[in-house]
Parts: sequence; C-alpha cells; structure tokens
Amino acid sequence: MPMSVGAAIRTTAALVAGLACAIQQPIASAAPLQFTIMPSNTYGYLTELGDTTITVFLTPSFPGPVFGAHFQCGASVLVSHGEIIVQTILDAGEPSAGPPCQRGVAAVAGVLEPGHWLVTAHLFLPDGTTNDVTYSFDVVPRGNKCNWDPPHNTRQGYLTNKTPEEFRLALANDPDYRAQLGGIAYVSPYYIENVVVFAFPPLDDLVRVEDRLQRSGEFSRFDGSGITCFSPSPDDKRVPAVEYYDARLDHYFFTSDVGEQAAIDAGQVGVEWQRTGKSFPVVLYPGCPNGDRGMQRIYRFAGEPYVGPNSHFFTVSQDECGVVRDRKDWHWQFEGSPFWAIPPTAGVCPDRTVPLYRAYNDGKGGDPNHRYSIDHSVIDAMVAQGWIDEGARMCVPEKL
Repeated sequence: MPMSVGAAIRTTAALVAGLACAIQQPIASAAPLQFTIMPSNTYGYLTELGDTTITVFLTPSFPGPVFGAHFQCGASVLVSHGEIIVQTILDAGEPSAGPPCQRGVAAVAGVLEPGHWLVTAHLFLPDGTTNDVTYSFDVVPRGNKCNWDPPHNTRQGYLTNKTPEEFRLALANDPDYRAQLGGIAYVSPYYIENVVVFAFPPLDDLVRVEDRLQRSGEFSRFDGSGITCFSPSPDDKRVPAVEYYDARLDHYFFTSDVGEQAAIDAGQVGVEWQRTGKSFPVVLYPGCPNGDRGMQRIYRFAGEPYVGPNSHFFTVSQDECGVVRDRKDWHWQFEGSPFWAIPPTAGVCPDRTVPLYRAYNDGKGGDPNHRYSIDHSVIDAMVAQGWIDEGARMCVPEKL
C-alpha cells in the first residue's frame, strides 16, 4: 500500500526536529504563500529512464514580486507505489540574492516506473502551520525509438575510472566490455582530461544509449554539439519531391534528390520508372534545426538487396522507425535522412503545412509498397484499387 503522508512525516525525524526553529519566526507577509510543483527528468522526458527530480517553487505574489518566505535549502523525499512525498521547511523573510534553492527546492525521486504519479509537498510554514500542495503527472514508457538526428551520432563521455587510452584498448580487446557498452565505437580523445569522443549506431535512441552507459559506471556524464541559430533565422531550403511509377512492378517512389531524379530520368535504374506528374514540397534543411517548430529528420529505408522488399519506406515517426529498425526479418536498410518534416498531432498539421498521406498496397504481389501524396483524392483512388489508407504520416510545407 502507498505510504500515507502522516507515516512519511514520522520517518523524517531530522527534518521535523529542525521545525522547532522555523515555527518560532513570524510570517513575513500577510498574503498567502503560493507554490508550484514541477517534475523533470535527466533526459528531458518524463520516462522510466534516468532520475526524476521534483522541484517545489515559491510563486511570487504581485505587485512585487514578493515571495513572503524562503526555503531552507534541503528536502526529504519518499517514493512508494505511485506516490511521492516531499517535505521541506520555509523560513520567514524574502529569499536572498544567493542560493537559488531559497526560491525552489529540489528533491531527487530517482527512477520511476511508467504510470500515474501523485506528488504531495508537505510544507512547514514560518507561522508554525503546515500546507500540503499536490500535483500529478504521468511517466510514459520510452519505447524503442530511433535517434531523432541520425547524422549526429557522436558524444563526448566523461570517463570515471579509465584514461582514454585504457578505454580504447578495453573496447578493442574485451568483447564482454564491448557488449556491456552496447556497440559504441571509440573515435578519439577529447581536449579535456579523461573525456573521449565515441560513436553509436545512427538509429540507436540517444536516451537509451546514455542511460545504458551511465548505468555501466564507466561514464559520469555526456556532452554533445549544440545548435546555434541566427536571429532572425534564414528561410528553410525547400525543394520538390518528385514521384515516379513503375508499371511493371506497380510500385511508386519519390525523391527530393536532384541527382537521383536525373539518374531515374536518364533510365539508369530501369526505363520502366517514369514521372507521374505529381510532386510535393519538402524542407531539404531548415533555417534553424533546433526543434522549436517540431521539425525532425525523416527516415528513409530501402529493401536489402536480393532478400528484402524491392521498395522504399519513409517515416518521420521515431517509434515507427524503431519498429522497422528492430524487425530484422523484414530486411530493411536505413539509407539516410534526405529531408525534414513535422509529425502530425492526431492527424492535424501546423499552420503553413499540409498532411502528407500514405497508402499501402497490403503486400500486393508479395512486395510491400507505399504511395505518398498531399492530395487525398490520390489516396482515395489507391484505396479503390485495394490499397490501405494509412492516414497523414507527416507534415510538409504547403508551398515551395
């Protein structure tokens, strides 16, 4: 059973002992104290990987800002079956310009299981009273996602107990050590002492890579290259993605690469491939690829020669990419990320973008194939031929 707030209070004798000093102080402000609870995670997502931290903030009153009190810089935390209890003491008087913990106190709840969680912040106030503030949130399973940025698959790792050379040799000569770290490759030493640059498979989820390496005890933390954008940012580079059709295979294909378009037009991949006259705009690269607009690289797969499908597959979904990556028996090979798109939200695209719909031939002829179009009447025509409407799969610009 979850531990009650009362039971939790009795287990924190040291905190309660400190209450004697706090309750003798007059409250600094007649206005009621306001609080905000914010959960955060090591990896940015509220997931079962990495530590979750609960921060309780004093919310200033207005006009002001006036806080009316400040935290003692410390808190206890108890975690039990979907319930997190944070306890802390406040003193009278405004926060000083020094420790930021006087305005917001953090408590590490650790690794949380997926599910619904209730936070109760039990606060000992300066006037001797207590106040309970609650907040609930969900921890979502991470799943088996692909790396959101496959071309950037290197990190700097801070070694805990090896020099860069010892790390390089262990990775090269010890198969058990390599297996423990999950397929990373040594790249070079870094200019900071005991820091190495390593590479990981382009489609491996960076969150899972860092979590695995952190738990191995070999690394204390990681850094990577950030993205700096000009202000204002330049316009996105947009190009047309041109569609082709092979009547012999009854397959469709599109490409935004002008070199590929020229090769197909010249018959270098077979004279059967012909332009359909259909195209749609895509973002070749964004003016600022920092993720603020939800733009992501798309994933392009091709069937493995001789054993895989004679086809290509495109998705912007990290989860869908993970399925294709992990189904080795499907024999798809990752070919790269030729353009950027935005994942739709419940089939809806942001302003100035349109849905790119996808139809599936249901494995017709033993060879899967998909057709992509911004014109839903094209998808309707394919459905009339026995194809499956798979809905809006990504959002692309409404015009070049």
